[in-house]
Amino acid sequence: GVRLQFMQSNGGLTDANLFQGKDAILSGPAGGIVASIRTAQAAGHSRLITFDMGGTSTDVAHFEGEFERAFETQVAGVRIRAPMMLIHTVAAGGG
Repeated sequence: GVRLQFMQSNGGLTDANLFQGKDAILSGPAGGIVASIRTAQAAGHSRLITFDMGGTSTDVAHFEGEFERAFETQVAGVRIRAPMMLIHTVAAGGG
């Protein structure tokens, strides 16, 4: 069979049967960070600032040799306790 996995806010993947919605709130930006860092590393870069402008927000993150994570954060005014990439929303999006 096919193994179905979901992206999580911490930058990792989880099997569908272990998936919890609270762990995927910032999964899109987290996936962008992981992809950007892997691409930069393949090109020989070890430090990076990511910039992700979507339809509603602009998110940035920093990388200097290791993923930066938070275990408690606030998203849209709601406090969330779950491991996630350290992502800063800095502006409105382009949409």
